[in-house]
Amino acid sequence: MQRDTDAAGRAKSSTLVGRDRELSALLSLIADAVHARTPRAAIVTGDAGIGKSRLARELAVQAAQRGISVWVGRGDPAGRPPPFGVLGDMIHRLAQIGKAEPLAVRRDKLRERLGRHLDPESLWESAAVLGEAAGISFFDGAADDSISISTPQPGAPPPGGSVLLADLALRAWEELLSTELAEGPILLLIDDAERADPPSMRLFEAALRNLTGRSLAVIALARPDLSKVYPGLFAEYHPLRITLGELTEVASRELLSALTKDRLAPATLTALALRSGGNPFVLEGLALAASSGAGDLPDTVLATATARFNAASPETRRLVRAASVIGEVVAEADLAALLEGALDAAGIEDAIAEACALELLERRTAGIAFRSSFVREVAYASFTEEDRARAHLLAAHRLAAASRDPAILAWHFELGGARAKAVEPYRMAALRALAANDFEGAIARCKQAEACGAEGPVLGEVVRILADAHLWRGQTADTEREARRAMGLLAPGSVSWVQATTAFAVSSARLGNHDALHAAARDIEALAMAKPFSSIEPPLRVAQVVAMARLSVALVHSGDPAAAEGMLGRLHALRVAGALDDLPFALGHTHRAHAIRAHVRAELVQALLSFDAAAGSFDRARALRDSVVDQGNAAFLEIELGLNDEAEKRLGAALAMASRLGLPTVTANMHLNQCYLLTRRGAWIAAVSMGETALQIYERQASARSITVALVYLTRTLAASGEGKVAEQRARRAALLAEDVPLYRAYAFAVLSAAELTLGRIPEAVAAAEASMTALSELGTEEGEAFIRLTHVEALRAAGRIDEARAALFEADAKLSARAARIPDPAYQKSFLHNVPEHARTVQMAESLGVGPSSRARTLLGSAMDRHRGG
Repeated sequence: MQRDTDAAGRAKSSTLVGRDRELSALLSLIADAVHARTPRAAIVTGDAGIGKSRLARELAVQAAQRGISVWVGRGDPAGRPPPFGVLGDMIHRLAQIGKAEPLAVRRDKLRERLGRHLDPESLWESAAVLGEAAGISFFDGAADDSISISTPQPGAPPPGGSVLLADLALRAWEELLSTELAEGPILLLIDDAERADPPSMRLFEAALRNLTGRSLAVIALARPDLSKVYPGLFAEYHPLRITLGELTEVASRELLSALTKDRLAPATLTALALRSGGNPFVLEGLALAASSGAGDLPDTVLATATARFNAASPETRRLVRAASVIGEVVAEADLAALLEGALDAAGIEDAIAEACALELLERRTAGIAFRSSFVREVAYASFTEEDRARAHLLAAHRLAAASRDPAILAWHFELGGARAKAVEPYRMAALRALAANDFEGAIARCKQAEACGAEGPVLGEVVRILADAHLWRGQTADTEREARRAMGLLAPGSVSWVQATTAFAVSSARLGNHDALHAAARDIEALAMAKPFSSIEPPLRVAQVVAMARLSVALVHSGDPAAAEGMLGRLHALRVAGALDDLPFALGHTHRAHAIRAHVRAELVQALLSFDAAAGSFDRARALRDSVVDQGNAAFLEIELGLNDEAEKRLGAALAMASRLGLPTVTANMHLNQCYLLTRRGAWIAAVSMGETALQIYERQASARSITVALVYLTRTLAASGEGKVAEQRARRAALLAEDVPLYRAYAFAVLSAAELTLGRIPEAVAAAEASMTALSELGTEEGEAFIRLTHVEALRAAGRIDEARAALFEADAKLSARAARIPDPAYQKSFLHNVPEHARTVQMAESLGVGPSSRARTLLGSAMDRHRGG
């Protein structure tokens, strides 16, 4: 049974008293998780020094004695957690990896530990991905490109600053946990959770969400401000909540007696217990002071930490002060480097021994750790300003030589007065945050780089990362602004310039700024034609292909597919020539662009096949979120073809993966497709719920296209369920927004007509239907043509304009028949005509009125159509 050597295997530093009820409740929760084989969660909060870490240590010991594997991770007490910082701490403890060990040793230890239960086939990717997340890179160098362009080893993750790492880390983390849980129950223990990094916390929540039927417990211990940092943490899983209060006087006396080995008189015990306020950390300080005969007794947490620090020898205080500059856990080699010339090796060992005896520090596998964050605060505050800056600069040079976390390195340079040297590590830290799906962290690091004096092309790189972070957060206007700024700073034609231009064009399209989109498309196309594809470096190849694909899609969505033909043709030629075979990420975008173009052309089967191919290419590139997006798109095409059962199955799998990956926007797209499918099945309430959920997310993104599409789908559902008034309100807003979304203008007016029909407002319904047909004629539509035409027919019939309705029905049926004729598979064709409600209704009406293309009555329509044209 693997146990965390720092928690489960270490003897208690002091007696745990007064927490029997809390300890029993947590052990019962763990037992319930084991026996019910259901993940359980708990949150323990309390003020500083109240005994959370002491409780965690005792819980770990007793859980391990019960056969539970205990994995411990700790947030950064200094409040600067790197992406995957807690996960990295957990992995280092699990594999017993020391902070200063050579990279080769750390890699070997990680592979050995993960290889105990993972099969050899998945070991490489899991080790590489989790190692990358934990700062144990398996790559010789880290690229800063946001696109996977190579495969260093089979199954390896893409190095560098893309959000792909977050998805791969989730998959590797869950695979590791799942394999280990098959061997026995696990407790994930997160201390100082209020100082934990968001990517790690997302993984812990994902474990609760996705590892159902497993004996897993997740317990977070934190200060009371946890609810502000992570509101709603574990709420979906109904966590046990425990608040640690002050110890009673009886418990305080008992703890003091144990700490002083019963050497204090009862009256002294009572006085000290009252003085402590029931705080265990203060009680420890009082016990130490009383045992040493000190006259000045502390009565606060900070005073206790100060007293402990001041009780040490000058050499020990110097060592602790140096450690406070580096971090919560310090490698002895780092301490030696900072103390060179001040303490020799023997002096350092003596100082560490004294610091441990005074419970200022403690030894762990990873290095020397502070027993309390308050001790570190006191030691750090004891520096003069000049000495503190000098220490930070020394630490920066030491950590730079050891290739440590770039955000910490940048922080040291900045506080050491070398702000210019902080720019590059802040840029790299921003890339790492982006890779970890920590967009807020990426934005913060970018702003710090700029504040430290980034300029010129370096500033351009920083701002490009900033634009990408805003794009992933759905902050469209911010993306457009920062991408435009990056374009002006970067060298035209460079990889980063192409990426910035892509972000600018995509955000401009979402905001309805079509002139900017067209200008960017012309620039990208000119760049692509300037040199033969084979003559440019792979990173630029990928960037150009992705740019052409994404801008082609934006142009198609903006209602100008003709403007995309040049780039689509070039992409097709590259694909056919095999130039993209070794660039699966770029190939996936190419397939997606052609799928969307085929869909607009009503080539449904080709669109379905292309989306399938895109999902496969993205999966090969390990771009999991892109793969699930196109699985969802393929499900939509199956809905369009009337393959309802197939669509439901595929959509369910895609939605599960999107939820597993924690992708709210992608999940919103899936919900919108479910709204469409549920409407078809007549499940109105569920359909409306799905549509409203998607709309709320799109509203936060301010994407005119997505909001319009969601409103159209919701209106269809509401109108079909008889909720005409609400449907009309939604439809009017859709029609207004569709002024900037040309390919949905016809659809928006059609659903408005359907809503007016539900309300019995016939003239208004006819007016909306005619506006819909005008938009269809002038602009075309991305989807919904059969619904648009059928709604026009229904409005004309309701108005008593029968001849016009018959003529419109004939045209609708003819168009539908022509679309069906373009479906090569007879089974798909039949499904298309009979399993899609508006298609089936069109065919049924045409046959009953004798206006179907195969009807004998077709020859009798001439006079009626002539009257219609003449009128």
